[in-house]
Amino acid sequence: MQGLQSQYKEFQERNIEILAIVVDPPSENAKVKKKLKLDFEILSDQKREAIRSYKVENKTSKGAIAHPVKYLINAEGYIQKAWLNDGVTERTSAENLLKDIDQK
Repeated sequence: MQGLQSQYKEFQERNIEILAIVVDPPSENAKVKKKLKLDFEILSDQKREAIRSYKVENKTSKGAIAHPVKYLINAEGYIQKAWLNDGVTERTSAENLLKDIDQK
């Protein structure tokens, strides 16, 4: 999330809104947002409904969390691109996201 925050203005200049979705409760998300000084929202998916809907559930991890994934969704709600990482600790960098977006 810190990587996305570090490039937040770059995303805003491209009219891209960032939303994070995690399994933690809203109270925990508020603490993380404040601690990391994030300008974007962290949404809670405690029931894992989004994780299952997008078919990114990592059943091999403890607690059935999601694989790290980032989606570029257009204004009509359609997925334009997805960046899926297999490992729980792997993340696509904000810089690489912006490069991919600029190539479209």
